[in-house]
Amino acid sequence: MNRRSRISATLCLGFAMLIGLAWAAVLGRTRTVSVGDDVDMLQTRGLLGPIGANVVVVTNAEASLVVDAQLGPLGRRIQKMLNRLGGGPTRYLVNTHWHPDHTGGNESIQVEDEIVAHASVRTRRSGPQEGFSLTKPGSHHDFSPLPGPALPSRFIDQRTILTVGDIAVEVRHFPAAHTDGDLAVYVPSAGVVIVGDLVWPGSFPFIDTPTGGTAAGLAGALDDLVAWVAPGTSVVPGHGDVMSYEEFLDYRQFVHDATEAVGRLRDRGESLGAAQGVGLPQEFERWSSRLVPAEEWIRMVYGSTPDGTN
Repeated sequence: MNRRSRISATLCLGFAMLIGLAWAAVLGRTRTVSVGDDVDMLQTRGLLGPIGANVVVVTNAEASLVVDAQLGPLGRRIQKMLNRLGGGPTRYLVNTHWHPDHTGGNESIQVEDEIVAHASVRTRRSGPQEGFSLTKPGSHHDFSPLPGPALPSRFIDQRTILTVGDIAVEVRHFPAAHTDGDLAVYVPSAGVVIVGDLVWPGSFPFIDTPTGGTAAGLAGALDDLVAWVAPGTSVVPGHGDVMSYEEFLDYRQFVHDATEAVGRLRDRGESLGAAQGVGLPQEFERWSSRLVPAEEWIRMVYGSTPDGTN
């Protein structure tokens, strides 16, 4: 190989590496994490951190149930990983709520029976949908409708049992929490509950107030989860790593405390702007995140109450 050819080959290799790094940054890598007997989590991470939502699979030789479908561009990858897990065909796909990182991959997941969600998910994903602050405070996104076959066809607004082979899976609706259409999925035999975005490990929760989320409803949902699942249950959030039952109890208490701290500002008659200027006690600083800093949490709590426009 002459010098010019070597230089050309080196440039091509360097370009290919840059493309690979860019691809890894955008779509990352997806790993399989065992959560419990017959339950696995598919978690995607890029160079800069987590990408999209966790996908959870309940599977045995007869059938499978999938919870959430990731972002649309990752849907085919998720289906390939489901194939590799080697369980039975996917009988149900459950969407924990309408957000595109949980529903975008619906059209790529091969579902034999039904896509299951709260009715509001079908309503929102049937037409153009706006999303506010889903990627950072103040952000705005327009989402295209999902095609008909990718829309939920079975709707849940009370506790329901779905069967996956010989595994009983409980699904429950929690109204006016993260959104107005949140579902959680409990697998008692495995000691696992999948809670979608009702829990945000290490961060103030995100409350989608434009689509019916409320701080009081979220705090109540966490209380209901404690009453529903057995002590020692592993908690799989929509984003981040699996939490122990004890970590979940601590998080639930934090959400109550953080909601009450904002409530005290409201009780003093502070406007939203004034409350954001005052801020929260120092004990809450460690819960600020890029998506939900303390100022955004105050806005969400104010915005999820009838007079929240003060």
